[in-house]
Amino acid sequence: MSDDSKKPEEQVFISYFIQSGWMPPAGSGGHRKFIKKLKEKDPKELDPKIKDLKDYIEGDPTVKWMLDEAFRQNGVILRSPDTLNNEYQTGITIPDIPDLETLLNLFNQIMDEIPQYADGDLIGLPFSAVTVGIDPTLEGAAVFRLPEFNEFMKHILNKWNTFLGSPESVSDGKFVKAGWLKPEAKISYDFPIW
Repeated sequence: MSDDSKKPEEQVFISYFIQSGWMPPAGSGGHRKFIKKLKEKDPKELDPKIKDLKDYIEGDPTVKWMLDEAFRQNGVILRSPDTLNNEYQTGITIPDIPDLETLLNLFNQIMDEIPQYADGDLIGLPFSAVTVGIDPTLEGAAVFRLPEFNEFMKHILNKWNTFLGSPESVSDGKFVKAGWLKPEAKISYDFPIW
């Protein structure tokens, strides 16, 4: 008996829509709002850790080519008939990342941002909210598996972690502006436990 002849209740289906809850759901308006906010922030000098990543990428022709191809494929995905309103086939919203400068600027803008609760959506992993734009590409996925690349990302994330643990991360009402005290936000992350 072939596998095709199994009764429907015996077949196993694995959904790739499973989400941990730290990224917005498919079709998220909050995700779009967060990316727009990053893109509209005034450009600033690259953080030294992000500058190190830039130097590594530009100094390795293979990695540079892979990322350039990932950016090109990001554009193809966004223009694809299968893509509607910047939502990939799974319904996941992906940002437009046309080049290395855009990617690095988005990373740079996150360095003084805390995780957001925007328009009813939790953006608990802001770096993932950006990299989801190149993750669905072959070369982008390959770059994120390179140990050297990940070592540079580790330094960036460690520095961001230091910011998150500092008084500056909650100064000027950042916690309130990020939406963490809205009633719907408190329900989503179970405020009494926190």
